Amino acid sequence: MKLVAKSDTDDCKKLRRMVGFLKGIIDELRIIGATSLTEIMTFIDSAYAVHENIRSNTGGFVSFGIGVAHARSTTSKVNVNSATESELVSAT
Repeated sequence: MKLVAKSDTDDCKKLRRMVGFLKGIIDELRIIGATSLTEIMTFIDSAYAVHENIRSNTGGFVSFGIGVAHARSTTSKVNVNSATESELVSAT
């Protein structure tokens, strides 16, 4: 997780929005199930050069068919030259 050197009012608005969202869903049920125990679905995506140092964001999740079993989002550790290359790096 990256730390913000100096937060501003925009960061405060984002935090308030996120806390409000979390308060609204705290009592909702989380349903995770499987349509098949032999099939695992993995989905990945990346956003090319979204940081000042030209690094990309990569994210993905794993599902057994119903709900999400695991999700992750990170900043790429290498610089790439295109969106296609960013997708390939996120797949590895």
